[in-house]
Amino acid sequence: MLLCGIGSSRRPKGIEMTRYTATSCLLSVVCLFLFGCASGPTYSSLRSEILPIASGKGRIFIYRTSKWEGSAMQPNILIDGQRVWSAVTGEVFFVDLPPGMHSVFCDHETVNIRLDASESRYVALENYQVGGDILWHVRPILVDPDQGSQEIENLHYIGH
Repeated sequence: MLLCGIGSSRRPKGIEMTRYTATSCLLSVVCLFLFGCASGPTYSSLRSEILPIASGKGRIFIYRTSKWEGSAMQPNILIDGQRVWSAVTGEVFFVDLPPGMHSVFCDHETVNIRLDASESRYVALENYQVGGDILWHVRPILVDPDQGSQEIENLHYIGH
């Protein structure tokens, strides 16, 4: 049997149809994984080139670790009501903001963050399931700075 019936005018039947369908699904998943995920340099490879936090500001890192479940969902991320990014799996970015209260919104949920000058805060975007096995959402979670700084090391840095 040739892949996707290329070179064959007959339509697969029975067991061949099951293999045909399975092969098509597998190729679709592989293509999504290869072309729908983050790419580019990792944060750790560029860390030395990233400018320090601007004087009188704090820094919020926002990232989404690589997980298969829910990765097709790429909702917008808003900080203080302004769109700053689409939540792509395997990426990290940051914004420098003045001290004070800031909100990070993603896909129906908000996390509020108190930011001090020269401080770095970390927001992980967590996939979670609703409505059985079909529907996924992404929510922002404020994480400990030690945990956040470790989790972003091998993610793809997309700038700020």
